[in-house]
Amino acid sequence: MLSEIYSPAKINLTLRITGSMQDGYHSIGSLYFLIPAVEKLTLNIAGTDNVSNDVLRVHGFSIKGKNILEKVLERARIKNPTLPFFEIDLWKKVPPGTGIGSGSGNAAALARFLSDEGFVEFSEEEILSFGADVPFLFGGEKAGYRSGVGNISNLIQGLDNFRPCVLAVIPLWTQDTAEAYRMADVFYRSSGWPINDEDAWEEALRVTNALSKKDKIGFLPNDFFEVVGSRHPEYRDFAQIADSSGSFAWGLCGSGSSFFCMFHEETGMMAASALFKRHEAVKHIFDLGGKE
Repeated sequence: MLSEIYSPAKINLTLRITGSMQDGYHSIGSLYFLIPAVEKLTLNIAGTDNVSNDVLRVHGFSIKGKNILEKVLERARIKNPTLPFFEIDLWKKVPPGTGIGSGSGNAAALARFLSDEGFVEFSEEEILSFGADVPFLFGGEKAGYRSGVGNISNLIQGLDNFRPCVLAVIPLWTQDTAEAYRMADVFYRSSGWPINDEDAWEEALRVTNALSKKDKIGFLPNDFFEVVGSRHPEYRDFAQIADSSGSFAWGLCGSGSSFFCMFHEETGMMAASALFKRHEAVKHIFDLGGKE
């Protein structure tokens, strides 16, 4: 039987690097916001005769290297050797390297499907092993705060009725996450990380409160903005377009490369979209959902 599932993505309403670890990883503090149903997967159990592997077909944007869905299936098959083989079609809307977390959303959607259908139960550690954004996307909450390496969850209240119009701007360049962290290490080497764990949490609560009251915030705090902005000054143009179009909050998606802006009404989003389309550094524009 063919199953159709939709996979989410996310934007970071705050993203702070709060420390470096000896193993090369970094601790963060980030306020996540869920963008549901960004991409689609269809799954069908492969025929039983002479089938010895999964079949994955990717439509839309191509993915270099090993697809994250293959990692999920490999882990699932270790836990459940009787897991059937699947034919999976993945319909990619968002290119990789944009910071929206669509690949992590694909992994979360597949892991959730395998869990809900009784094929396998993943531990929290296994979900985290697929990527730092996967635990939040797997959980499915509308908003949440993550710290540590993405493994520590804090409840966020006040955004249940928060339904902004969200416009994502994909520039001509992509941004590798590991490279972004290496750049951040160099950028903040002399000054140190701008904020600690406790202050990052308090900041996220202030942002949550302002958004719940529909206040205008402007730039949403993200420690990667200055880092990648030093290489791509076009982000300053993006912020000016967002502000002039009536956006109440804007920022960088994860560590880049995408930029996003939020509006209370679709008219402002449409005005911004028209301006972004004329900018020479913009490759794609996506409406990531809006008011219900």
